[in-house]
This record gives sequence, structure tokens and C-alpha cells, in this order.
Amino acid sequence: MPHLTYAEIYDRKKFRKFLGFSSLSTVFTNILKSSNANFFLIIYVDGKQFVKIHVYPVAENAVIKVIIEGDEIFNDVLIALSNLASRMSVIHTSGFVFLQNHMIYEMYLAKTDAFQKFEEVQQELMKLKAIDRVSLEEIDPKHPSTVI
Repeated sequence: MPHLTYAEIYDRKKFRKFLGFSSLSTVFTNILKSSNANFFLIIYVDGKQFVKIHVYPVAENAVIKVIIEGDEIFNDVLIALSNLASRMSVIHTSGFVFLQNHMIYEMYLAKTDAFQKFEEVQQELMKLKAIDRVSLEEIDPKHPSTVI
């Protein structure tokens, strides 16, 4: 199943270089000036006819991308994801997307929270009958997320 987003982490130096190639550098420069963060999470959404870019200052040089796949959204799935979000530092979520009668939900979490508790989270979500797969991907400056 394809991923919904693609992500990279840039340090401040690489982010400045990235800004030099962008015609929107003024917009992106504001986040650089207003943040003391040493790293920036760049998330791309490829809509085939558009590209949406999200930029988040992050404290660490790595984040965890959790990909949840299933057939449907039931109340127990919503409750489980809400509970997960309240326990961890959520940076970004994709929202629920249905592709070919299959639900995909992506969540980016601060590494310290997510990595230490991933097996617990995976077991908790896999107990739900609507969830088929829960996977984890660590994203850092040397390892961007899997290409869409």
C-alpha cells in the first residue's frame, strides 16, 4: 500500500540551503527566524496535481512515523488513536484516507515517546479488528521516509 506522505529532517544549515532554492523562501525564512530548533521536519503530500509542504521545527534529529492500515474506521479505532495522541507528542497526522477500500492513517511522533513504547502501541492497535497493520519508520537526516 502506498504511503500518504514523504518526510525528511534537515538541520538548520541544510534547511537554509533548501530555502535558497525556493521561491517561497520569505515564507519559510520566518519559521527559521522564529524557532530555536536545530532541526526541521519537512513533510510532503503528493496529491498528483499538487504538492503540499508542511514544515515543523523539532527538538530532536529524528522522529517516528507510524503507519496504520485497516478496512474501516470504528469508534474503537477513533478512541484508541485519541488515547495514543494524548500519551505521545504528536507532530503531524495525515487524517484518515481511503484508497481502494483500504484505510491509511499516518502519524508523526517525537522519537523519545514513540520509540520506547512502540511495541506496546502496536499490540494495542492490532487488537482492534479493523486494523490490519501497524508499522513504524524512523526518520532522521540520513534516512528520509520511504518514497510515496
